[in-house]
Amino acid sequence: GGNNMNKRTMKKGLAIVLALVMVFAMTATAFAATGSGSYTVSTPEATAGPINVKVVIDSRKDGSGVAVSNVYNVQIGQSGVEATYTVKDVMLALASNVSNQITLYTSDWDIFSSDSEDKYIYAMDIAGSSYYPTLPQPDNPEASIYAGDGWFFRVNGKIPMRPNDSTKGADLTETYVVDKDIVHFYWNYGYTGSSAVFASDFMSVNPTYSDGTLQVQLTDSRAYFDSNSNWVITPFSTYTTTESGNYNVTVYDANGNVVKTGTIPKTGSGNITNCNLTSGQTYYVKVDTVSYKSLYDSFGTAWNIVDDTTAYEKFTA
Repeated sequence: GGNNMNKRTMKKGLAIVLALVMVFAMTATAFAATGSGSYTVSTPEATAGPINVKVVIDSRKDGSGVAVSNVYNVQIGQSGVEATYTVKDVMLALASNVSNQITLYTSDWDIFSSDSEDKYIYAMDIAGSSYYPTLPQPDNPEASIYAGDGWFFRVNGKIPMRPNDSTKGADLTETYVVDKDIVHFYWNYGYTGSSAVFASDFMSVNPTYSDGTLQVQLTDSRAYFDSNSNWVITPFSTYTTTESGNYNVTVYDANGNVVKTGTIPKTGSGNITNCNLTSGQTYYVKVDTVSYKSLYDSFGTAWNIVDDTTAYEKFTA
């Protein structure tokens, strides 16, 4: 996705909208992504470590057409030591594991670190590919030097909002997680053109389990600025499409072991039968819904950004 010179050349324009893009980058710990697409953060009670958090990353495609759609298990905290944990703690731990091949950056292209001023992730290098904001406003040439895309995140499917200002997303230091939470970073383009919304569909599984059958009903939510520059976070609604074919579905136990696979129609609703799970246990279900769409930057370069995210959710059998 371009060299460091290109990144720094765009930095001046990007910095102007950074406050807009980064305000999205947002725990309350809602268990399923249904209803509202956001929630107000609060500080949980301290719990003894370690805790395990799933991190889902859905990148755009880089200049070579390479995209990342991965799930990582991150363990943080010391055994027996009570503490609270933030999304920043999780992401620092993710990057510190060299086998993940992930480097995180601030808007100054410094390494994202434990420094108290580092509250947002501006760019990621993952396994040799670089993902940083590039896209302008497509129907406003005068604003074409300003990028409006970037990394957004949700916790358990919802965007965390500040308790003292419901118009702004919480940053990584304000957003708390607890054991078994899901942090989902995904590439989003929050700009609204004169007749189209370019934001990604954030996909949710909305699973229901009963008597050996896992029922899946895909839902989706979007986050974007409207034509008046007001922030819109849509509630989750039933996903619909006219596409034919199937989505692959995988069920995992809390340790990441595959316990069941199957498919559902791309229309978004279906059942996984003969799915024998242990009552009261936590499981995770992934539906391979991730897809991409092409948009162009001010230099005429086509970037494939996320159209639909991966659907990944936890549930209790």
